[in-house]
Amino acid sequence: MASSYVAPTALPFRKGSVAWKVNMEPVIAIGGGRALLLQVLHPLVAAGVDQHSNFVEDPFSRGFRTADMMLKMAFGNPDVSDRQAVVFKRMHERIKGVSEDGVAYDAMDPALLLWVWATLIDVSLRVYERAVATLSDLERERYYEEQKLIAYACGIPEDACPATLADFKTYLDGVIERELRVTKVSRLVAHAGRHPPLPRPFGWLAGVIGTFFTAALLPERFRAELGYEWSRSKDRVLAVVFFALRVFARLTPRSVRHLQNRYLIRRRTPLGWWKNRPVLVPDALREP
Repeated sequence: MASSYVAPTALPFRKGSVAWKVNMEPVIAIGGGRALLLQVLHPLVAAGVDQHSNFVEDPFSRGFRTADMMLKMAFGNPDVSDRQAVVFKRMHERIKGVSEDGVAYDAMDPALLLWVWATLIDVSLRVYERAVATLSDLERERYYEEQKLIAYACGIPEDACPATLADFKTYLDGVIERELRVTKVSRLVAHAGRHPPLPRPFGWLAGVIGTFFTAALLPERFRAELGYEWSRSKDRVLAVVFFALRVFARLTPRSVRHLQNRYLIRRRTPLGWWKNRPVLVPDALREP
């Protein structure tokens, strides 16, 4: 990073921040499947999705609303950023209940907010470095410190975020290892990702691409249970795909690569092309 770097002290992020460098790239478009599944593999997040959304009839609204709010909070003008933080909190304040295991949950619980936030940090860094360019150690640390501003705007207390990036990685690995498990909801989310409710051939193409990246990025221990397959040959294909994406990133102006996110930030509402297209779910997946 240039020596002129000035650490952001408030949202929104501006050019010159590492957050702008990383998250204006389509990293969530590539890695969103991993982030979404890691979120709903947490049984209390899954309970909230199950009890407070009509997932089968409207499978992607939650994910698109969250991505839309995060983009606008991070990169919209100051008024838009502030408004999205308020909307985020209002939307989550009503999501509370008791899971099938008898555990009370509240979407504004700092521990649950922290996990959802963490999945987005994890996938952004993971995909950027494989598909765009390598970051220096200093850039990674700066990125993590900047992203704490998003955490605070979402209602996560300042002392709840892991202090350093190394602490964050330890936290992430610990949750994946000890707290996540496959449930009916996570299987439904995975099925919808493999069979997006879009007109042909767009649905087929989106399913193939999304399934490939999601399977590639998922922790290995969850792949089979969620219906994904992987192999050494796919590993080789993945290496070629990421190499091609890095070449594309070098040859294509940032203004072109950032078009998608600029468009989404300027939209008044999240995308909604999947509306009224329910997922066709096998009966076996509807069972607990």
